Amino acid sequence: MRAGLTAALMALIVYAPVRTQMPWDLARCPASTSSGHLCTPEHLDADLALLTAREIRSFLDPEIVAHELLIRRRPIMHFADPEGSIPDPRTDFTLTQLLRAWAESGQLESEAARADSVNPLQPAESVALKRIRKMAVTVEEGYASDDGCRTDGSTLRLAATDRLRGARITVASGDLVTPELSINVTALPIGAAGCAAFVSVTLRDVPYVAPGYRPAPPVISRKLLVDGRFVTSPRSGFRERVAAQVRQSVDMVASRIAP
Repeated sequence: MRAGLTAALMALIVYAPVRTQMPWDLARCPASTSSGHLCTPEHLDADLALLTAREIRSFLDPEIVAHELLIRRRPIMHFADPEGSIPDPRTDFTLTQLLRAWAESGQLESEAARADSVNPLQPAESVALKRIRKMAVTVEEGYASDDGCRTDGSTLRLAATDRLRGARITVASGDLVTPELSINVTALPIGAAGCAAFVSVTLRDVPYVAPGYRPAPPVISRKLLVDGRFVTSPRSGFRERVAAQVRQSVDMVASRIAP
């Protein structure tokens, strides 16, 4: 369930285990479609793992799911069970087939080509960024289907805090600290020796709700900046590669915050 998927398309999706091994139909893979796209089983396996990791991240993101449900609950969409209609990329067969088709068509390479001309960070409000001199840093419990592709939360937090302090941004902790920089890594194996991950770094403005307030209002955070990146690496250097990407993403976030 990527942002670019429409609800009408997703209505056709139902999902199978992402680790199911199926042979690639290389005759359907146009090598010249996108720069960097290769029609080899190894390349397609990596692209499929990256695309699936991003879908899993979206499926497990409460904010994205809440937005999707708002669409699916509209009478015009005709979903008898809106909650149950959202496909799980880890188990839904039809969505797996869609992701395989995207991998064969060079979807990732096409996206990368388009991103060359735009800023990868998605700012919500530039004015709000100018006032930020302090923030909290959290590492969310990401998804990893294989222990060999699991990251270390303390290492990622240290990578982020070091970069923020280097940019003269105070890293604080506590329930009243806002905004919050959250790091999430969704990882899948590529064969027996590699790992693929979708690394997202999000700066959120989290509202504070006074204790004892009745009825308790829904706490809705506001995303100020979002940066999502793909990472592939041999298992032996996967943690270091993800940590390096986190540093790079946090540097980009810090560069958008005016002193």
